[in-house]
Amino acid sequence: MSAIQTQVDQIHYFTSTKTITFKKNAPITELEKLKAKWKEAQWIQAASITGNPRKLPIQYNDKISNYYISPYDPEQFQMNGRTDIDLKNNEVYISVQLASKLLGSDIHIENPKIIINNKPYIIKYIDKEALGDFITLNYKNAPYKNVESNNVQVVTTNDQAITKIMNDLKPYKPTLSDLETSTKKEAQQRITFLVVVAILLLMIALINFIQLYNYKLSLDENKWYMLTLLGANQRTVQLYMYVECLAICFIAFLLSGLEYVLFHQLIDSTILKQTFKLPVFIILNLVAMIVMMLIVGIFTKKFKMKFNF
Repeated sequence: MSAIQTQVDQIHYFTSTKTITFKKNAPITELEKLKAKWKEAQWIQAASITGNPRKLPIQYNDKISNYYISPYDPEQFQMNGRTDIDLKNNEVYISVQLASKLLGSDIHIENPKIIINNKPYIIKYIDKEALGDFITLNYKNAPYKNVESNNVQVVTTNDQAITKIMNDLKPYKPTLSDLETSTKKEAQQRITFLVVVAILLLMIALINFIQLYNYKLSLDENKWYMLTLLGANQRTVQLYMYVECLAICFIAFLLSGLEYVLFHQLIDSTILKQTFKLPVFIILNLVAMIVMMLIVGIFTKKFKMKFNF
């Protein structure tokens, strides 16, 4: 269910996010002015500017290698949900793959210093899960002049605002990307798949519970018989079953919560760590408990016929 919620959030994000690409390069300084104008006019909630990557010499100690450097708008990290990253002047964000190539055995050194195009930088963030050789820095602190942009992402639900923004960008021959449509469709397909899987898992869990609990009751037939001889009526037996079933459900609830906490502590992967919604978790458990209570009601009717309550 947490994975489903993540996909719903993704659909919402890509429905309100428009990616604008340019056929003609746009100076970032000019785009910064336009972004400030759009925010002041309340046309957008957020915007990011991504510059064209350039292959530049990177030096660490006496070793020099050439890699692509991507100038990045810090706001892009916020839009991607990475609130833990805030690239300031002379700081870079780098993949662990490239960091191992550049730093070698020094990869565990805190904030190592590198030289990019004769300008010093600190490796502030090493992404242990990212693939490929990439290094990203704040475009305002790029190691070269005349930084040009190849796209802008804006978050807005106002179609009229998009028309005005596209008009402002007309000198750079802008085009709206269809990324939103394809990603939304893909997310909807994933949601359908996850919903089916969630329902099947819940059905399997309930069937297993019914079989195991039914088997347990059959083993306890002598106990029920003794209770009836001692004067127990249907209500007493039913109450006993309900309390027992609720106790089992509550223990399962605690175990599932503990399992989730341990999973997040032991598995260090942002891809696997989905957004956990406590209300959804509680509601699902309550629904499961209600279903099980109904099943217990069916069992009591069975015993009513067997023991002639």
